[in-house]
Amino acid sequence: MFMKIKCICLTVIASCCILFSFAQKDNSKGVVYGYKLANNNIIFSYTVPLNKKIDSVKSITIAGSFNNWNAADRGYKLTSKDNRIFVLTLPESSFEKDRLYTFKFVINGDTWLDAPDSALNIDGSHYNNLTFAIDTNSVVKSDSVAIIPNYDKITSVSELLDVCKGQSVFIDYWATWCSPCIEAFKHSDTLHAFLKKKGIKIIYVCSNYNTDDSTWRNTIAAYKLAGYHIRAGKYLEEDLNLILHGLPTGSLPAYSIFNEQKVLYDKNAPSPGDGDALYKEIEKLFQ
Repeated sequence: MFMKIKCICLTVIASCCILFSFAQKDNSKGVVYGYKLANNNIIFSYTVPLNKKIDSVKSITIAGSFNNWNAADRGYKLTSKDNRIFVLTLPESSFEKDRLYTFKFVINGDTWLDAPDSALNIDGSHYNNLTFAIDTNSVVKSDSVAIIPNYDKITSVSELLDVCKGQSVFIDYWATWCSPCIEAFKHSDTLHAFLKKKGIKIIYVCSNYNTDDSTWRNTIAAYKLAGYHIRAGKYLEEDLNLILHGLPTGSLPAYSIFNEQKVLYDKNAPSPGDGDALYKEIEKLFQ
């Protein structure tokens, strides 16, 4: 499936609080860096750059909000998997679910590594910390992050709207690789407050095209996107595109509004980043 991005890619600018001499360069764009979730475990990994002598690396640990930033905590020491790759596997149960954690890799106990510019999972602070979160994959209260359970079984927009049955819904159709989609998330606090006041629920529909589960979940956590979330399967995505664009494919981001009877009120709503345009449109539709 081909998806067209409406504007140029967002450049993530990283800054650091200390000079990091071991910082790893990564030329890929938009990746979750430093860990992955697999088989109910979280696997942290770090690859020593080729331009660094491997014998100068005596230890690699992770320090973060989960261990009071203690770089000497041997429970968070990575072990060598091969010549340059170091890993640490911990059970997901070691961490609270639905909580955003921050962390860094530390070399030899005192060299704190900066995150690569391409990392999606950074906290946006001047410390440039990496982040991770472990989700419950179940619906929680609607004013917090709610991953729709069994979302892979939802194949139509009508079924999707049943998640908020009897309520009006604002749909944010986005993708992890879509820079204008991500840019609009900076306005999510204002959007959430306005929609809550109007009694309108929000569902974030992430395109499944070129998107992996970890990147999706970490983007949600990084921007604290309160509301319902789903990764669209092929049939749901085609149905949504047909409704919004008249074709099985379309451009992103796309914003739409449905009333409580599932009637499409607006298939081309303004972006949350377009100032008051979106809020004026909703006020007009629901006056």
